[in-house]
Amino acid sequence: MTQAVAVPVACVPYEEDATLAVIDAVSAATDRSPAEIGPLNDVIDPDALNEVFGPTCDDRRRTGGWVRFPFEGFSVVVDGGRQEVRLYE
Repeated sequence: MTQAVAVPVACVPYEEDATLAVIDAVSAATDRSPAEIGPLNDVIDPDALNEVFGPTCDDRRRTGGWVRFPFEGFSVVVDGGRQEVRLYE
């Protein structure tokens, strides 16, 4: 039996602001403006998300880790190794 591979409905790269990439990905996947996207802080702390996936205090890129959480009907994956946000249905 083969196992289906999940394909993201949106994939947005980021450099420093992972929370902005989450909003951009949802906006792209739903054809809604960022202002129409629900508040991210209802499901996750945006400051903590940016702190975990942003550059280190000496401006080095973080090279790993990921987090998954539900938002706006999607399963959101922030991938620190690839520096991207992926949305899954």
